[in-house]
Amino acid sequence: MKTKFSVAITIIFAFLNLISCKEKNTLEDEHDHTEAIGLIVYNMDKPYFKVINAQIDTTVAKEFLVPYQQEMTFEVKFIDTDGEIITPTEHSKNFSWVLDDTSLVSASFVSNEKYKFNMRGIKTGKTLVEFRLNHYDHPDFKTPKVPLVVK
Repeated sequence: MKTKFSVAITIIFAFLNLISCKEKNTLEDEHDHTEAIGLIVYNMDKPYFKVINAQIDTTVAKEFLVPYQQEMTFEVKFIDTDGEIITPTEHSKNFSWVLDDTSLVSASFVSNEKYKFNMRGIKTGKTLVEFRLNHYDHPDFKTPKVPLVVK
């Protein structure tokens, strides 16, 4: 009898948890949910580097260039499935990057800015960088690893 009661309580709590998660997702789905297919990195309001559909747009740049011993400030915007250039407004979204060799370049966010960052060339050389649009703790979008050159 005690086992049946424990199983019944477990099922009830599992059901309530499922309902509460479903309601939470429904509320989130009612808002615009950014789906990116590309990104554009800007420097001084001009396109500096672009990736769309996992391909580098070589008409903008063939590689991500960071000058040696100079700091540059960048802003990233994303390309949505309609081809519109957007800045995600969801609280749950954030931008990040993954550098293969952090001894070549330093990168940091501009204070209080989710989509602006600084990079400084530490030593000359080549590495790879992957840019990401995250939803909480996992990437919803990421570029392929693209060449980053410090010279």
